[in-house]
Amino acid sequence: MRLIGISVFTLCILSLSLPMPDGAWAGTDAEYSGFLTNYDVLGPGPDGGVDEIWKNPEHNLPADFAKYNAIMIDPITIYLADKSKDRGIDTNEIYRMSQEFHQALIGAVEGRYRVVRAPGPGVLRLIIALTDVEASNPALDTITSVIPMARVFSFVKKQVTGSHSFVGSASIEGVVVDGGSGDILVAFVDHRSGDKGVAGGDDPLEDAREAFQWWSARLRTVLDEAHGN
Repeated sequence: MRLIGISVFTLCILSLSLPMPDGAWAGTDAEYSGFLTNYDVLGPGPDGGVDEIWKNPEHNLPADFAKYNAIMIDPITIYLADKSKDRGIDTNEIYRMSQEFHQALIGAVEGRYRVVRAPGPGVLRLIIALTDVEASNPALDTITSVIPMARVFSFVKKQVTGSHSFVGSASIEGVVVDGGSGDILVAFVDHRSGDKGVAGGDDPLEDAREAFQWWSARLRTVLDEAHGN
């Protein structure tokens, strides 16, 4: 089965292969975008990491990331799942957010790792699609901040669905690729929603932006741990 992503920057089709598993893992009800077309290989992610992940069994991952001396981070692909196409968020805003996300990823690693623009031997290539962005409702955020019962409802919903009421979220799908051979090392899916605090915010996309920062920090953590930093 094929893994396909369409880049809005190059208008090219990127085709990568993932092996078929011996048995499927059915641990999520998340709606997939189709950016990764073989979701059966995914299993639960590590504690403190992404929701779902597949690691190439021919490699010792993530330890083998230490073998790479540079990283290439492709421009973020916008590949929205069906449910996210009716969110009412301006497409230009989503495009700007994808650029913010790309810069956040680069900023998280460039102080310690060499960032390059082309694949090759020794290059770890990261390809990510932004598959969902949901804005929060600032007015309702304020209500949950000042009315205790509304906050209680928000936290009850968190326990049931994994996300608070009225808050925003973002989802991604992606792969980590050996820049020399083109082999897929890791495939992953993750969803991050806002974690409601005492005060609401005025930016309806703040929660999505916080997700970008979380993913960027997570990338740096994984690389640092692999390199023993």
